Amino acid sequence: MRTISFLIPILFVISILDGVLKRIALKAPFPSTSESLFDLVLHKNSGIAFNIPLPIPAVLFVTFLIIIAILIECHQKQEPIVTLAGTMIVLGAANNAIDRVIHGYTTDYILLFGRSVINLSDVLILTGALVFAWYYKSIPRAVHYS
Repeated sequence: MRTISFLIPILFVISILDGVLKRIALKAPFPSTSESLFDLVLHKNSGIAFNIPLPIPAVLFVTFLIIIAILIECHQKQEPIVTLAGTMIVLGAANNAIDRVIHGYTTDYILLFGRSVINLSDVLILTGALVFAWYYKSIPRAVHYS
């Protein structure tokens, strides 16, 4: 498999861009532009996914456990694709955790289909999870015959 290490710096740039967009959204909320596929708005998400309410200490604890588990998995596998997926998830989770610690909520700013509001960290987490799922689905499984 061809190396994918060149993507890691791009992920860090996306992570930094997420932080910049969160600051912009908090300082000067985006004006609503249209009823399009996506819009830029400010949403203070005090819950977890889909605004499900959960105390911040619980969210941070679960985030910490997930990050540790992913780091262990990346270390054990030593596969570039696993490292890529893990980096996506860890960066996204860390960004959102930092946001929660500083503000008490996650700053979301991308409104999709007029319904769901997310941020670039959420995109990193979801993409990383999909890459993990693809990787583990594509691993050949041993066939056991009785």
